[in-house]
Amino acid sequence: MARKKARISQVEFAKNLGYKRNVSISNIESGRTPPSVPTLAKMADILKVDLHWLITGKPSPMALKYQKDFEIVIYKLAAYVSRSLADCLQSKAVRQEELNEELEKQTRGENVEADFIDSLRSEIAIYEREINELTRDQPWLEKAIKSYEEIASVLKIGKDKKI
Repeated sequence: MARKKARISQVEFAKNLGYKRNVSISNIESGRTPPSVPTLAKMADILKVDLHWLITGKPSPMALKYQKDFEIVIYKLAAYVSRSLADCLQSKAVRQEELNEELEKQTRGENVEADFIDSLRSEIAIYEREINELTRDQPWLEKAIKSYEEIASVLKIGKDKKI
C-alpha cells in the first residue's frame, strides 16, 4: 500500500487530503468508498507516485518510456566513461614507455646528466602512480558496464539507439 510505504499514518493522510477524520481514508483503502478523481490526484501528489500507478497498480506507458530512455542514457554514459578511461590509460602507458626508452638511451650514453635521468625517473613514477590510481577502481567500472549491458539486452536496447 502506497500510504504505508510512504510511512504516512491514516490520520496524517486524512489531514493532508482535507478530511476531518481518518475513517474516510480507512473506507477508501478498504474499497467501501471510491475516491473522486481530484482526491486521487491529490493522493498521488502527497504520496509522490504516478496517478496511473495509483489507480491501476501498473506504471504508466509514459513512465516506462522515460525509464527506458534513462537506462539508455546511463548505459551510454557508462560506455563513454569506460572508453575515456581506456583512452587515458593508453596515452599514459604510451608516454610511460617513451620515458622508459629515453631513460634507457640516456643511461647507455657517455655524457649522462644525473639530474636529467632523475627527472625522467620521477616522471615515470608519476605516470605509474596515475595508471595505478585509474585502474584501482576498474573492477567497479567493469561491473557497471556489464550490468547496463544486461539491462540493455533485457530491454532490447541497441547501444547505438538515438534518444
